[in-house]
Order: sequence, then C-alpha cells, then structure tokens
Amino acid sequence: MNRTLCALVLAAALLAGCAGLTPPPGGPPPVVESGAPAPGPGTGSHGGRRSAPSATGSPAVLALVDRADRSARAGQLGSAADSLERALRIEPRNARLWHRLAAVRLAEGNLPQAQALAAKSNSLAGNDLALQIANWRLIAGARQQAGDAAGARRAQARVNALQGR
Repeated sequence: MNRTLCALVLAAALLAGCAGLTPPPGGPPPVVESGAPAPGPGTGSHGGRRSAPSATGSPAVLALVDRADRSARAGQLGSAADSLERALRIEPRNARLWHRLAAVRLAEGNLPQAQALAAKSNSLAGNDLALQIANWRLIAGARQQAGDAAGARRAQARVNALQGR
C-alpha cells in the first residue's frame, strides 16, 4: 500500500511540476491533473501574476527535469533526485523543482526530508495555489506514512482551506 501511495504521489507531483515549466515551442501546453490547461509562466492558478519567480524554461533545466522524469518512471529515484538537485543549482528559487524533489524523497521513503522540501517549495510558491495545495498534500501523505495521524489531518486541513479560496 505504501508503495502504491508513493507512486501516486510521485506521479501527481511530476504532473504538477510540469505546470510551471515552459513547453517546447509549438507544443501543446502542459496539462494539470484536472485536465485544464496549466497556467502560463509567471501566472498563478487564477491567471494573476505570481510573486514568486516562475521557471525560466531554460534548456538546461528543462533537460534535467526531463531526465528526472524518465529516471523516476524507471524507478531510479536516486538518479531522479540527482537531476533535480542539479536543476536547483541553476534555479534555486524555483518552487516547482523543490516540490518535485520532495516527491522523489517521499517515494524513497525519506519522510522528514520530503516534508522539509515541500515546506521550502511553499516558501517560494508565492500565490501559486495549485502548488501550495500539492505541497500540503505531499506533507499530509508523508505525515500519514510516518504514523502522525494528527499531523496528517492538520496538513489536510490546510489543503481544504486553500481549496476554499
């Protein structure tokens, strides 16, 4: 069950992380979990300007994210984490990269680090509600896996509050 939950969280994180990256020219926009087109660079989930820096879509970061995605799908979580850490050295204020790394750490079973990385992502997320919600869901899942039912409920309450905005 924990492996299935980790795989689902990792897949959701990878999908959510795509929303902040610029697609290749001429390609379709990335799609978020709801099936709606993802907001463009520099916009929040409601179309307003974000206060946190968005992904630059630099070729190096996009290549590293692609490599991380392929590694994660192949079950090579260490390699996925290495690629994301390299991307973060290029864009250290990219909240979506921090979220992706948190999801990889959760899938690896490193629960404290997953929570810390998701919190770091939230500190950089600005007004990106979709990312904040994804981070709090990840935190709730990590707390649940750690046996902290009360902490998981508190994190889920944050998700519910953010969704009510």
